[in-house]
Amino acid sequence: MVEILSGCKVFCAESFNSRAPGVVRFPESNDAPFVLLDGGLPAPDLLIQAMKGAPDVVRLGSAADVLRVLADAIKRADPHASSVHLFSHGRPGALELSAGEVSLDTLTRDVHGIATLRRALAGRSLVLYGCSVGHGIAGRRLVEALSLALDAPVFASSTPTGAAARGGDWMFDVAAGAKPGAFPDLV
Repeated sequence: MVEILSGCKVFCAESFNSRAPGVVRFPESNDAPFVLLDGGLPAPDLLIQAMKGAPDVVRLGSAADVLRVLADAIKRADPHASSVHLFSHGRPGALELSAGEVSLDTLTRDVHGIATLRRALAGRSLVLYGCSVGHGIAGRRLVEALSLALDAPVFASSTPTGAAARGGDWMFDVAAGAKPGAFPDLV
């Protein structure tokens, strides 16, 4: 099903090896960021409304293999998308998605999944919008390991991520493979 809403095409599709349907918004410009929203996030429509421009947005569901879910979703991105922005829950040193956790353990355990994700990402920046994912030694190690494993710049926050009214911010002060702030401003 395809319909036009406010100048954007909205495509309803399956959520890439998941149980819940997803929504993809296609931008008018093909160099916009590509956005992944985990299905476990509250108020995803408010996040989409707060985004600048008209990025592609994919809502992720749950599945048995978190790296495969991410890779399959990113493969759908326009090849000219400037960066990939992943919104999920998090904690220091880990992303918490409906499909599973991404941590140092995941990276060492699933070499094939990382290789698939690296090919899908194709060197684009990966921005992690998970609370405190980059905090402390565990957070910095995850960001550095992801950057090396994916051969791409990775950005994260050492503080809670989100609305200021809830104690969060949109600052990404932990980076590997590039300087903090070297990606398009999205929220």
